[in-house]
Amino acid sequence: MVKLNFLYFGKKHTPNGAARFVSIFEDNTHVFEKENIILDVFSLDNKISKKITINNNKENFRQQLIKWSHKSLVISFLFFYVTIIRNSKITAKKYYAKKINPDIILYNDIFIAWNILKANKNNNAKHILILHSDGRPLAMLFESFPKFNKPYIRSFFERKQKTILKKINHFVVLSENARNNLLNNNIDNNNISVIHYGINSEIEIKKNTPSAHNKIKLVSVGTICTRKGFDLLIDALAMLSEKDKNKIEIEAIGSIDDLSIIDKAKKMGVEKCLKFCGSKSEQEVNEILQQSDAFILCSRIEGMPIAIIEAMRVGLPIFASNIAGIPDMITHSVNGEMFNPNAIEIKNILENIANNNYNLIAMGENSKQIFLQKFSLEKMLNNYIDVFLKMM
Repeated sequence: MVKLNFLYFGKKHTPNGAARFVSIFEDNTHVFEKENIILDVFSLDNKISKKITINNNKENFRQQLIKWSHKSLVISFLFFYVTIIRNSKITAKKYYAKKINPDIILYNDIFIAWNILKANKNNNAKHILILHSDGRPLAMLFESFPKFNKPYIRSFFERKQKTILKKINHFVVLSENARNNLLNNNIDNNNISVIHYGINSEIEIKKNTPSAHNKIKLVSVGTICTRKGFDLLIDALAMLSEKDKNKIEIEAIGSIDDLSIIDKAKKMGVEKCLKFCGSKSEQEVNEILQQSDAFILCSRIEGMPIAIIEAMRVGLPIFASNIAGIPDMITHSVNGEMFNPNAIEIKNILENIANNNYNLIAMGENSKQIFLQKFSLEKMLNNYIDVFLKMM
């Protein structure tokens, strides 16, 4: 019997990809039990809440902090400490209070790994780190906190990273691109596994066809921030002719981290074709996907977006940035198109969509087939089981 502990410093009901991934594991403990793997998940809340509740005052304050952190190094460090370091410490303390001796500890983030590993209390356990990025462990940190890009601050974090990586026995990344980036940290290739995300394929699908809409309806799912490229999408929409703007509409679903993006949409005059819907439940997101004609994501930095996989599951063509694990998801002119994350290339994609230069129905059908072949939940869980058993 293998005792496996999965640690995550966030809350499992938070509407983001990392939390969704943790919940997928906890929802499928019975699959691991069949292979004599006993999985326990430890998070900041240590419970799953299916209902998303948002305190508007707290959410508005958080948005303001993010805005201020982009301008102030002091506020950046305070916000980083409160949202990441403090939560990691709390989760680690709660975990150690249970005095568990697992065979394997699985980490969902480098910072929770740091808080566990520096204590040196689980000397016999094997440590596995999942990198939900492009294989550069700190890339998303520096993108989220631009003030941290000063040389002396980067050097501090990179020294911490080097220490942590040396203590990890095995790494899981999401794509071959991520593997290649991680190898630059002097990691043995034999200690890296590439495992794509997978989600449940057994859902009821009642997808509309493009002819059901007066306009071509696109959807984009992700936190509203510059990392997800929503500012680039606004610039691209602003470049379109009025005729083409009137042919498409885009729903952006996700928590709003950067209020300046909302302001920019109004300033650039694209709010009529770009609607910010805020956070939605998984069921609500799925319903919106099924009412859409295509999916678009303009990210600057990614891992392997679960949102794209969810769109493929319902048979949507995918238009997304040519970065990280996304090339593993899109085949040129088969189930979508990729672009470099800049406004001009995004604008060209939108023009082609608006003028029906893509066969969206055929692309969507191909997306569904690629999903079934590569991104099923069963395939992902079996790949993780293989890794866990080989570690013993």
